[in-house]
Amino acid sequence: MNEYVGALIRNPDNEILLQKKTWDYNTWPGHWTVFGGGIEPEDNGDIFAAFDREIIREETGLEIYDVEFFREVTFVEIDQYRNPLSGICHFIRGRFDGDLSKIRLGEGAGFAIFNPEELPKMRNEMFPYVYETIDRLYGGLE
Repeated sequence: MNEYVGALIRNPDNEILLQKKTWDYNTWPGHWTVFGGGIEPEDNGDIFAAFDREIIREETGLEIYDVEFFREVTFVEIDQYRNPLSGICHFIRGRFDGDLSKIRLGEGAGFAIFNPEELPKMRNEMFPYVYETIDRLYGGLE
């Protein structure tokens, strides 16, 4: 089973940083999700090494602090061609200083900051298991 890391990154105002997937992305095109990606052999099974490579070096360029494991989720999805995809996502939470000008977007169609009150309205625009994880992060959104 493929393994992934997902970044639950919040600013000093407790808003969460999300990435918008491109319209040609194979699962949930055009939807909002967290920054993240696959754990590669070079990570040696270390989720924090994968977090550093994927989120910090490849996708955002941010300095992230208070980094800690949050939860693990096993998921099954159907891609745009109706093929089943499954994996395990290791969600890691952290903080950044809130300066969006420091982000070097390496993948995706864009990014934005959202406060917890906005997220329930976006539920249908987010990967389901990511929404559920963010809901747990905030202790309930609805």
